[in-house]
Amino acid sequence: MSAIFSNFITIILIPVIITIICSLFFLYKGDAIKKKRAIHLKRKETKKEHPHNEGDIPFAYIGNQKTSIISCVGTGTERIRSKHITSLLRHEAITLPEQLTQRREQIEQSRAMYNTKQVALHSFKDSKTDYDEQQHLTLQFVMSDYYTYQATNAQLDKPFPNNTYPSIRSGFLQGVDDWRKPIPFLANGVGVIGTVITSDHQVILTKRNSHTGVRPGEWDVSVVEAIDPVADRSSTQSGPDIVQSVIRGVEQEVGLQIDPDQVHILGLALDMKYYQWNLFATIKVEETFQEVIQVNSAGVHGSNEIDRYHRADVSIESFAELFPRDDIWDTGKWALYWTLLYEEKQRSRVHKELVRIFKKKG
Repeated sequence: MSAIFSNFITIILIPVIITIICSLFFLYKGDAIKKKRAIHLKRKETKKEHPHNEGDIPFAYIGNQKTSIISCVGTGTERIRSKHITSLLRHEAITLPEQLTQRREQIEQSRAMYNTKQVALHSFKDSKTDYDEQQHLTLQFVMSDYYTYQATNAQLDKPFPNNTYPSIRSGFLQGVDDWRKPIPFLANGVGVIGTVITSDHQVILTKRNSHTGVRPGEWDVSVVEAIDPVADRSSTQSGPDIVQSVIRGVEQEVGLQIDPDQVHILGLALDMKYYQWNLFATIKVEETFQEVIQVNSAGVHGSNEIDRYHRADVSIESFAELFPRDDIWDTGKWALYWTLLYEEKQRSRVHKELVRIFKKKG
C-alpha cells in the first residue's frame, strides 16, 4: 500500500504541483509585463499630450539663470580650429510644407523686403580627429533665402489666417525627440555670432536701430551675420567658409579688416526662441575700442542696422551686469558667456562666481 501511495506522489502529485507553480509564475510574469507595457504606453501618450514640457528640453544655464539656448557643440573654453571644420553644401533645396509655402509666396509677392541667399542647417556631426584628439565639426547645409527665414523663423508663434493651422512652434516643434537634430526647413538663416575683443580688453557691443526687421532697439554683440553661400564660398569645400563669414561680418559691422588667425570658433548652439542655429566665435583685434570708434566714424556697411556702439570690460563682474538684461537676446548672452569662459579657462570658477553675484543681487 505504501508503495502505491509513493508511486502516486511521484508520478501524479509532484508533476501537478510543479505545473501549478509554473502556471502561477508565468501568470505573475505576464501581469508584470502587461503593467510595464501599460506604464510605457501611458508615458508615451503623456509625451504626445504634453510634448513641450520644458523639463525635457536641455536648456543651458548662465550661472543659475536658464536661457533659451541648447548648446550643441563646444564648451566655450576651447576653440575649434578652422582646419577641423568641414563645411558641405547638399545639392538640394528646402521643401516647405504647403502652409509655409503659401506664407513665403505672400512675402515674395509683397516685395516689402530684399531677398538674399542664405543656408539652412541640414545636419552636423561632432567628432575627434584620429591623430591628435582635437574636436572636429562637420556641417551639412542646404540652400535657403531670406524670404524663407521670414516665413518661418521670424514668425514661429504667429497663427495662420482663420486659425486654419496652429503656429509653427505648436505645429512643427512639438514631440521632438532630439532637440540637437536640426529640422532643415526650419533651420534657416544659420549665422555667425562674434564678440570682438579690443587690445584694451573691451568687448564691443552694438545697439540695433529701432527700424530693423529683427529685434529692433535691442542691444547685441559685435557681429551677427547670416552665412552667405555666395559671398562666403569656400575654395576648398562645397559648403561656405565659416571663418570667412566671420571676417566679412567684422568688416561690415565693426569696420575692421582681420586675418583668419584672429578668428576663434567656439562652437554651435540653438536658440529655441527663434529656432535659430548659430556658430559662435570670438575675435581678437589689435585696435583699442576708441580706435574702432574712429574707424567707424567714416561709416560702415552695417550702419543701417546699428544705432551706436558700446563697450564692456571682459570680466565676470562686467558681464554679470549684462546677463540679466531683457534687451539682449539669449544668443547674445551665450556669445558673451562663451567668450568669458574662453578668456578665463575656468568653467567652475566662472559658474560659481556668477551664481554668487546673481544671488547677491536677488
